[in-house]
Amino acid sequence: MAGIRLAGLLNKIFATAAYNNPQPIANTKGGETPSMVNYGPQTSEAFKTVPVEDAAKHIGESVSITAKVYSYKELANMTLVNLGAEYPNQLLTVVLKGDAKPLSKQIDNKVLSVKGKLELYKEKPEIVVTDARQIQIEPIVGSGGVKGGK
Repeated sequence: MAGIRLAGLLNKIFATAAYNNPQPIANTKGGETPSMVNYGPQTSEAFKTVPVEDAAKHIGESVSITAKVYSYKELANMTLVNLGAEYPNQLLTVVLKGDAKPLSKQIDNKVLSVKGKLELYKEKPEIVVTDARQIQIEPIVGSGGVKGGK
């Protein structure tokens, strides 16, 4: 069991490192330039770490934000996740779509680290996530829990 857990942890570490830092791969054909491995939709962009409280000041930028999930709402084709405070006072909305939507089953009472481009929707900052690799989910440490919902 420990070996399986270690393998999973190493896979997570190396997948995240590769996603954030694409590496050149030598081509098998001689004389050609190496190509870059693209592990996600936004690997060519640098992510600026921003506190959730300052999200509204960084609209249009590619950022990395870590914050507690206060609530969420599952809809047919997306899940809206409120970070920083309960709706309608949330500091950031994370919209889970496509391959990222199944993550909604894991976010209750968690802290999310999300990478993506900040956009403004109805005067509130949001990040639309379509690739599950844009998010890391961690448990809340030292808290009595938070309220989640469907």
